[in-house]
Amino acid sequence: MILRKRTDGKYAAMDSFSRTYAVSDTEDGAMSSLSDNDRLFHSYDDYVDYIWSINFFQEIYYNITYRCNLSCPYCYAPNSHAYISVENNKIIAKKFLELQVGSVVITGGEPLCHPYLSDIINELITNGIENISILTNGTIVNDELCDLMRKYSIEVQISLDGYSEETNAPTSGIGNFTKVMKTVTKLESIGVKYSLVNTLTSENIAFSRQFVDFCEGKGIDYAFFVVKKVGDKLRPDKESLIGLYDYLTRIGYNVVDIFNCVKMSEQMMFDKVGFPITHCGAGITSLTISPAGDAYPCLKMLDNPSSIICNLLAEDAIQKINEQRKIQSDIN
Repeated sequence: MILRKRTDGKYAAMDSFSRTYAVSDTEDGAMSSLSDNDRLFHSYDDYVDYIWSINFFQEIYYNITYRCNLSCPYCYAPNSHAYISVENNKIIAKKFLELQVGSVVITGGEPLCHPYLSDIINELITNGIENISILTNGTIVNDELCDLMRKYSIEVQISLDGYSEETNAPTSGIGNFTKVMKTVTKLESIGVKYSLVNTLTSENIAFSRQFVDFCEGKGIDYAFFVVKKVGDKLRPDKESLIGLYDYLTRIGYNVVDIFNCVKMSEQMMFDKVGFPITHCGAGITSLTISPAGDAYPCLKMLDNPSSIICNLLAEDAIQKINEQRKIQSDIN
């Protein structure tokens, strides 16, 4: 359990693992609001024991290419034309099977720029990966890929940084809002599940409430992501983020919904009036794979070679990943 006094004088208590969150005027009041039934672990030792017993990965972020047809200013993917080969993907897919991977998020770069994306997906399916999603900018979706998405019930997460051409263009470029909305219409017509993800910056957060209204009005699932590896000039300030949280609360979201809808920024500290940062599972229940097959604990570490755990093409990859998981439990 985490307990902190906030800047408004109230006490906030939260179970680090279940994200159950309580606020009270007193320490005892906040702590008593979290019943034993809300706690996943009662001590850090219990947590470490659990980490050591895990024999699966909940989620893999699979960067199949660094190619992209856009140049978003906040993107932290390396700038290159690298992509995973069909042959290496066969090896990696078998490693996913050994690691008992629950779901694979295909990303990049722009994954739809991969020349053999259909082959990549078919190989994952062949190796028992049934839960697949794709992170895309939504501007180059074609009929063949739409049919594949429908066939395998692939969920599509589309980046869209505004509710109109004017508000989306500063990060994604002129004309791409229209392309995304055409993709949305196509996916809806064939029954493919999709959502829109807005990456919040210091500029477009001013229109975030309108983005909420736009999605709510059309019945579109949506989420927000706060830019990470950027300078302060591009990063939204705390007051703007808290304002968005407050707006989401007023229209009916609860705390857990907001955690799922608005990804945390390292700016938002637990002792402030905002919401806490919680354990993300990096290196423990989730991994990121590069087009070269290198395994990283986290998507945001792709530009740091020292963070590489192993290469999945190597024979001892599984052993190294299991060893790193135990190390990562101490870090987190």
